[in-house]
Amino acid sequence: MFFNAWTGDSTVQVAGRLNNTILVSITLTDGTKFPTQTLTQNELLGGFPWYFNLKVCCLAFPAAPFEFSARDAVVIGCTPLPVTVGGQGVPSLSEGTNVYLIELAQVISSQEGIRPAWPLGVNLFSLSLPAIDFSGSATAIATAIVDEKITVINVG
Repeated sequence: MFFNAWTGDSTVQVAGRLNNTILVSITLTDGTKFPTQTLTQNELLGGFPWYFNLKVCCLAFPAAPFEFSARDAVVIGCTPLPVTVGGQGVPSLSEGTNVYLIELAQVISSQEGIRPAWPLGVNLFSLSLPAIDFSGSATAIATAIVDEKITVINVG
């Protein structure tokens, strides 16, 4: 399984780009099943759907090598880009473009102390997707444009 992510954001506006999202694609090369269940499983976290199989980390504010001090990140949306069928967009989790919009949220936890919010603008994130049998994972580095409308979840 290959996991690719958009890293083309810069200080200029990218046409059609949605803020607070990561754009990824999945390519299967070894005949494994498409990870539909992995992409759709979620539970509520602070009133928002949390796609707990998708592990995401904001790579801002390096405090020390391999240690990041920015707020935790979670995925609160995983939306397939629609396949155009007869002029109509038809969302599909098992066939089609295999491209997904991954919506991000910051998490504040009182147990972690006060950690800085993500800076507004272009940020780097890592995103990991486990294999369908959880025997491994694929990881990609992506950019996202964080704006003032980013969802913040307080888990106390």
